[in-house]
Amino acid sequence: MKLAVQTGDRYAKVDAPNIIWIVSKSLNIEGSVLHVNLVQEGATNRKITLSISALEDTSIYKKIEDKPQAG
Repeated sequence: MKLAVQTGDRYAKVDAPNIIWIVSKSLNIEGSVLHVNLVQEGATNRKITLSISALEDTSIYKKIEDKPQAG
């Protein structure tokens, strides 16, 4: 089963759309919901950890779909 959130996916917080967060890895914390680590695009020293459910909450985060490549 493919997870909805994959490494490399890009998200922006609804109230801060200019800051893009990139999923860097999944965390399987025993006895907890799935979490992911994210790094800020262009500022890899800024990192956050979120639950998948928070990231998929469209009132908080919006997935940035990759632009189709020309050619």
